Amino acid sequence: MRELKHLGNRYSKLIFVLMIVIILVISLLTFVIAAGGGGGNPSPPPSPPPSSPGSSSSSSSSSSGSGVYFYGLTCDARGVIAFNKKPKFESVNVESADDGSVLKDIKGTWDGFKFTSDEAIMLKAGKYLIRDSQTNDLTVDYPGLKFSCKLVDLFIDECFIANNRLSAKFTLSNSAAEDLKIEFEKTDGKTIGHSKLSKSGELKELKVTNLGENKYSLELENAPEVKILQISHPDCIGEYYVYSKIGCMKKSDEKKSEIASDKLVKKEELEKKSDAQESGKKLKCGGYMDINDRVKCRVSLREEQAGEWENFFPEECKAWKPETQPKCLEFYTSVRECWKFENGNARINCVKRQVKLADILTEKANCNALEINKKEQCNKDLKDKVNAVVKFRLYNLEEEAERFYEEGKIIKDELVDFVVKMEFSKLEYNIAKDKQEKKNIILKARKAWIELVKKMKE
Repeated sequence: MRELKHLGNRYSKLIFVLMIVIILVISLLTFVIAAGGGGGNPSPPPSPPPSSPGSSSSSSSSSSGSGVYFYGLTCDARGVIAFNKKPKFESVNVESADDGSVLKDIKGTWDGFKFTSDEAIMLKAGKYLIRDSQTNDLTVDYPGLKFSCKLVDLFIDECFIANNRLSAKFTLSNSAAEDLKIEFEKTDGKTIGHSKLSKSGELKELKVTNLGENKYSLELENAPEVKILQISHPDCIGEYYVYSKIGCMKKSDEKKSEIASDKLVKKEELEKKSDAQESGKKLKCGGYMDINDRVKCRVSLREEQAGEWENFFPEECKAWKPETQPKCLEFYTSVRECWKFENGNARINCVKRQVKLADILTEKANCNALEINKKEQCNKDLKDKVNAVVKFRLYNLEEEAERFYEEGKIIKDELVDFVVKMEFSKLEYNIAKDKQEKKNIILKARKAWIELVKKMKE
């Protein structure tokens, strides 16, 4: 705990020094401009950023002394069109230079003065332009839509297990089956998976067959004891939630359902209950089996999706038993207000107030002064409060890492990897047997943080 605190203080001091340097540089530039006579036009907007892989962009740009500009028009293979425009368009309209047709009021989001459309807005290859009477018209050569998660349709129709053999059927459109990730949750809670990048040794005999008309069969001989099948598209983790999961029903359950009919339970109803498919669009980020996928999904969300609770169910609470999850959620809810405080002592003191933790030595002395039947519970409660503050420090590092990512200092994969390490640290901390184990876990987290800081771009 102390090591993380000192690390946070050093980082805060570094930020403070950098702020002072920036202020001095700005002041110096202001003086130089004033000395030159003033009254000059403001600097033009920055040069258009380089196009992303697989996209074409317009090289035209325009600016004026009033700060009006329009530049950086791109259109990539996902059918996403983007550009920088000040002031913003009230309605974004894209015209085909080939036939004159116009796509009116296309959907998308503004991040400041940068517009990014939804996927699959642009479909057909050709030359397109956006007109702007205040500056200039921009054109872009679009190679055509190659792939979009928005258009992928994935649905598991059924999953059965009979004689140690698993068979399932699913529907897939606008994607190749070999690009999918197939996972099973075993009866012991562990997961095994298969994808282009990795394959579990237990899934060597997994076979996917194209049945035609977007229908596929999935077969697995010598199937391990599994209860849930999930199929997802690794390239679509995020807002489109392209995945599906279903419970795998044993064929023997059909015979049991006939016996159950004596109890006025219909066979069809039993099968529906046992074999219910769940859509990723309903489950969202929290429904993925793999913690890496859940974390990657969350950091890919747009700002307007931040209030979707099903996307932000705490990973630590997910590992708790159902009857104890409310207590875990209560802690995460109580510390929300602490994020408004500056990182460091102010934020940690807020957390201590929320868990009602005062001076540890004083509280421990008070507990030991109680009667024997109350002392044990008092010390247990004190221990829980201290542990909560320690785990918040790990949580706080996740938030700082996300800030690095938003500032462009680390890439998404680095952020996801670090957050997953912190989540596992919290889980390991919860089952640690003694102080030394807990100390080792914190030191390991500290090392991961230092390694992340070293990766930051200059």
